[in-house]
Amino acid sequence: MSSEYQNSNGGTVNVAMFGLGRIGKVHLRSLLDQEDVCIRYLVDVTAAQGDLHHLVRKYRLAETTTVLSTEEADVVYKDPCIDAVFICTPSPFHEEPTQKALQAGKHVFCEKPLALTEQGVRSCYDAARKGGKNLLCAFNRRFDPDLSRIHKMKEDGELGRLRSVTVFSLDKHVPLSYIKTSGGIYVDSCVHMLDYVCWFVGERPLSVYVCGSNTSTYADDYEASGDHDITNIVLTFPSGVLANMMAGREVTYGYDQHFQVLGSKKMAMSKNYRKSEVETWDTNGSLAVDLMESFIERWSSSYTRIVRHFIDVVHGREECMVSAEECMQSLELVKLCEESVRSGKVVSVAPRPLT
Repeated sequence: MSSEYQNSNGGTVNVAMFGLGRIGKVHLRSLLDQEDVCIRYLVDVTAAQGDLHHLVRKYRLAETTTVLSTEEADVVYKDPCIDAVFICTPSPFHEEPTQKALQAGKHVFCEKPLALTEQGVRSCYDAARKGGKNLLCAFNRRFDPDLSRIHKMKEDGELGRLRSVTVFSLDKHVPLSYIKTSGGIYVDSCVHMLDYVCWFVGERPLSVYVCGSNTSTYADDYEASGDHDITNIVLTFPSGVLANMMAGREVTYGYDQHFQVLGSKKMAMSKNYRKSEVETWDTNGSLAVDLMESFIERWSSSYTRIVRHFIDVVHGREECMVSAEECMQSLELVKLCEESVRSGKVVSVAPRPLT
């Protein structure tokens, strides 16, 4: 969604941030690196106010940045100087501030999911269209340098005819408090794989088949929360491409993320990231250093690049890379994954070509 938009401060994009938890702090650091961005407000729940004031001191923002509680959020919406709002709150609290910001004439960068229902997502994009503002759902994997390179290889025909896509996304321990509020592994984690794979293949899937289980040390916690700690997803596509995805939590050895594509000419792979490329060798053989510890480390470059992309979209320099239809499709596939894992059956995806 592009518009002939001139931001209000001579090329500087004035930003308000809602939610300064783990991902909010990541995006804050990326914004601080942008010369054409000024952070005007940090907004979070009352219990987090001390942390917000600490961030203001740490990054020397006192002269430019005001700290607000969520109860004071109307100050942001009513401020005509604010160009864009970043929504980094927990998943159940994305839709309302997104809607209010768009209705107030602000561009919005929102963490996934935009809303927990397809109607909610559609409503957010309707508000963006009516107001002529840009809305970006932060599917950051599209912006990862390695995955972007493989996508370009596919687009340039280097891989030949696409045959299969395989994705592994395995995470370390997740606190019980997070399990209870995440919305479940499909909406919280698998949605990234679903978005990227469909974007990579460039087609709408024909079918979804999902198996889920609880086999980790914390299996009882996941069971009690109605969630899974490991799951496999298979998508079929009209061209014959098969996509196989494994998502899991509570692995013991690090943050395991790799992506593999098989074409008729070549196979391409993005391997795990490690803390260092140093290896040691002794009588027991080779010992490699540990993998990255978290998603923040692994996807750091993609977070920086998606923030820069959004700022360029606000300036009118780039078209938004995530469309309303793609965002709605990702949530639709999440719901079909949940249906398939409950029923144990292959679920058809209703035809609806992307436009």
